[in-house]
Amino acid sequence: MKYLMDSRVTKIGSMVSDFVEQEKTLIIFHENAPEELHDLALLHRVTPLNDEIQVGDKFILGETEYEVTSVGGKANETLRDLGHCTLRFTGRTETDLPGEVALEEKSVRDIHVNAPLRFVRDQGVLSCWD
Repeated sequence: MKYLMDSRVTKIGSMVSDFVEQEKTLIIFHENAPEELHDLALLHRVTPLNDEIQVGDKFILGETEYEVTSVGGKANETLRDLGHCTLRFTGRTETDLPGEVALEEKSVRDIHVNAPLRFVRDQGVLSCWD
């Protein structure tokens, strides 16, 4: 497994649960985001993006894994520069926003401070014949 981004939740904004329940949306930012964004976002440690997120990669929050179904045109750039993207748990194969990452439709749980927040890629199984 290749870690594209390996971070931890540092703060949960007061509006996060409402966005998740009503909109199936989770907004993430590095923990050094401007104060006015803290209420609406899940903040995480500043960490590098080691490779571009692609369809088929996995997003892990806590112990729950979600498959990436679509990646907006600016999502990798904002994730790399600001630790920011809008995660939509809809299973859609197209995004509405350029900074959006669509994930499989599954309930969102395991949101707590210090929970793992990761994007990963399965590397597949290598045989000795490859």
